[in-house]
Amino acid sequence: MMNKHLILLSGLLALVLLVMSCSSDDLADLEIVPDYYRLQPGQSIELTVVGTNNLGSVISEFPEPTWTVEGTLGTISSMNGSNAIFTANQLGTETVVVTVGEISACAVLEILEEVPEPLVFHESFEDHTINLFPAGWTVKNIEFHLANQTGPRVTTDVPETIDGSKALKYTNLPRKDGVPLSEAYIPIPELKRGRIEFSVYQPDKESSNFGIKPYRDDQRLVNFWLSTGGDLRLPDKDGEKVGLGQWQTYAFEWDASTMKLKVFHLVGGKWQEKSPGLGYSINALPNRISIDGGTVEGRNAWGAIDNIKVYDLDLLW
Repeated sequence: MMNKHLILLSGLLALVLLVMSCSSDDLADLEIVPDYYRLQPGQSIELTVVGTNNLGSVISEFPEPTWTVEGTLGTISSMNGSNAIFTANQLGTETVVVTVGEISACAVLEILEEVPEPLVFHESFEDHTINLFPAGWTVKNIEFHLANQTGPRVTTDVPETIDGSKALKYTNLPRKDGVPLSEAYIPIPELKRGRIEFSVYQPDKESSNFGIKPYRDDQRLVNFWLSTGGDLRLPDKDGEKVGLGQWQTYAFEWDASTMKLKVFHLVGGKWQEKSPGLGYSINALPNRISIDGGTVEGRNAWGAIDNIKVYDLDLLW
């Protein structure tokens, strides 16, 4: 009779070989981002092809793709590997196809006389009163912050404000018993396919841990924060150096059909995805955005947020 340990070892070896074959970097599927978009004649959109393996994980290297347009309503130009520019010429619906070997994906471009406005919420704090808490926001521990002139308040003293002259700046006293974080949140429209963009600032030598997070009521959907040292932190990231003393722009994007949420960072004018694979799994859709600025031992701390925008992607792509 075969030794039980040998049977177990053989089974484990077969499992390891199966996992190794399933984690191959061979291309299994393609996706064009965005795969649907609305634009007007004369406008252009950059399309990106994303390749995944048979586990659904994004792979960075695959053969050069071929881009084609099925009809005559627009043209493809500036093809550069995984990116291409589509320019609309005539009204109607056009399909762009990308192919690698026998694998293909398509994007549908709807060309309209007038594209609906997808921006459904915009908070730049320009209409708020300086040195006060922002109207429409719920501020936690408000009695403490009122008594100590701390907490999230509208100000004009943040360098190079992104939009206009005002921003929402939180300030905190040094950490000790009874000193709370600066926390505030504001409702946003509930969307099946949505995107939140925002810009944040952490000062050099006076920063603290700064969280900016999408919530569904009291449920946090993704734990996004920037560390005191200027690192981007996400559930699967120990830290990615971003830096201090300059504005940084990020975005959350979600889709009810997949219940996934993606995180992006604007670097050099291009959005770079920071979430893994096809995004983080969520079990609810965002209906508010929350900020929390931490306290630091031995010194005051502050940070700022500005130019919060919410887009309805069903009106865009």
